[in-house]
Amino acid sequence: MLARHSLYNQIRIIIGEMNKKMMDIKMTTLSLNRYGPLIRFFEKQVEWLGLPRNTGLVLMTLYFTKYTTDEKLSIDEICEITRYSRSNIGFILSQLEALGLLDSHADLTQSGRGRRRILYSIDDNSKSPVILGAKKMIDKLHGLVETIDSLIELYREDDPDVVSMMKDLKEDSKKSLLKLSQESG
Repeated sequence: MLARHSLYNQIRIIIGEMNKKMMDIKMTTLSLNRYGPLIRFFEKQVEWLGLPRNTGLVLMTLYFTKYTTDEKLSIDEICEITRYSRSNIGFILSQLEALGLLDSHADLTQSGRGRRRILYSIDDNSKSPVILGAKKMIDKLHGLVETIDSLIELYREDDPDVVSMMKDLKEDSKKSLLKLSQESG
């Protein structure tokens, strides 16, 4: 309960800071009752992709920014909003970028010497986390069918009951795979 309370306080701070940073947001009170379910949605999406839960808050922040101001955010800005460490944000962003969810560009408005800061945003051409999760599920089902084929081959000679059981499971898996493939497009 303490962790959830802490997360909600963190979200209240995040949303408040996003409000300060993004004057285009016309809401004055962004309550946790309103955005708690949204945060949990993004946490579940990233867990489905095999990423840690804390990745969900970063992904939600980037989506929220895309749909409110369409600004790109630097690592430091994401750190300020999420209250995560710079190294944690860097790691999370590299994972999201590897999945093809993010776009990153050097900040060309920055002048002076040294490294240019990198700005991050949701890639407009990327698949949503929901579609990526469905594709991951399809890949897992393909692996399951291959495992079933191996088991059928292993028991083909001496255990017809196991072979019969595995063939039934294979058919069910193939039906699920076909249905999921059709629905995910």
